[in-house]
Amino acid sequence: MAHVECQEQFIATDILELDAVAVVDFIQGDFTEEGALHAMLGALGNRRVNVMLSDMAPNPSGQIAINHPVGIYLV
Repeated sequence: MAHVECQEQFIATDILELDAVAVVDFIQGDFTEEGALHAMLGALGNRRVNVMLSDMAPNPSGQIAINHPVGIYLV
């Protein structure tokens, strides 16, 4: 793997395990739970966030009556 010089900090969180990425601080957990939020804020420290990018989506159940409310909860 090539060495990357980076002045920025990248923080990622996911319920699933993530392969290590050289410039990313990974926090495994559910972002909707308080522990993951505190871990992200701790990793951020007093720095401001320039960009927040998300690919979150609920696992589909096959039932729109269930999927829709679960998706809205993420907003």
